[in-house]
Amino acid sequence: MGEPESSRAVGLRTCVPHGTTVELDTTDVEQARAVAGRAYAPHTITVRGDPDRFRAVQASLSDGPVALDELRYGTECDVVATAPLDRVHCVVQPISGTVTVSGGRSSETLVPGRSVALDAELEFRMHWHDDAAISGIRIDRVAFDAAVADIVGDDPVPLPRFLLRCPTSERDARLWQSGVQLLERSLRSAELRDAGPLWWAELHRHLVGVLLATHPTESRYPQATPGAVPRSAASRAVDYLHEHAGEPFSARAVARASGTSVRSMQEAFRRELGTSPLQMLIRIRLAKACAELRAGDPAVVTVADVASRWGFGNLGRFSRRFREEFGELPSDVLKNCPKGQL
Repeated sequence: MGEPESSRAVGLRTCVPHGTTVELDTTDVEQARAVAGRAYAPHTITVRGDPDRFRAVQASLSDGPVALDELRYGTECDVVATAPLDRVHCVVQPISGTVTVSGGRSSETLVPGRSVALDAELEFRMHWHDDAAISGIRIDRVAFDAAVADIVGDDPVPLPRFLLRCPTSERDARLWQSGVQLLERSLRSAELRDAGPLWWAELHRHLVGVLLATHPTESRYPQATPGAVPRSAASRAVDYLHEHAGEPFSARAVARASGTSVRSMQEAFRRELGTSPLQMLIRIRLAKACAELRAGDPAVVTVADVASRWGFGNLGRFSRRFREEFGELPSDVLKNCPKGQL
């Protein structure tokens, strides 16, 4: 209160239970630098265009480890980091206009549809052209490293360093765009406001996997050669999945339980069961959801609650997959529950 409208402080308002929208709207360069610096890295902002047109606007959606930002400055600017990102990896792409991103000896000029990953150890420089606006995804570095460990399956994990380069093919660019769209729809979806932690953990893991698959890194992971796998390895892994079905999926944990490497465990599933560990986990979760519905009281239990508890955030897809697996809809299973069974 009492501050000029052109330089009002950051306001927080609840967006969804798992996150908030952070809004910055100011014509004050130092305020813009301070607020954006807390989200990214300490930096300087030098206005190169008409200073009367400078207006920093930032809006962010977050569910904790992952944040989706929209940021614009309104006029031509240079933004120069004075320290690495450190706490986050960030992927940026313009929503409109043109932004040139540099780091070390590398530089990319971005337009809508072109993105680069800013490594957490990078001190970046950005030149914003007039009326440019970017979409930025920030991924907490600790959560990112944990997801990489599960995806790669090596321990210790050879953690990647992102090169300042765009995806090398149109296919990779489109694949990344689909990941961004899924994240944005999920963060904005009223249906997913109460989705359980399992669903969000799987979304984070998927996003990290797509990022690694589409944006160049400093080195490739060594390809492990699957060794001889005892035929009991898959059954041990399935037992583990049954016991830990209510926890976020970890390929490394499943492999440890089966007594093999991740690649060897995956090969055992393919050879012995004709599926993957993750697909097997989905079937197990469906079975547990089905059992819960069969034992539930329709006056107390809802299909949406059961689906969310077992990691299914989209009720329509849950119902379709449930019918494919069991030949009936989850609502029918719950409705036909014998009275007084609880």
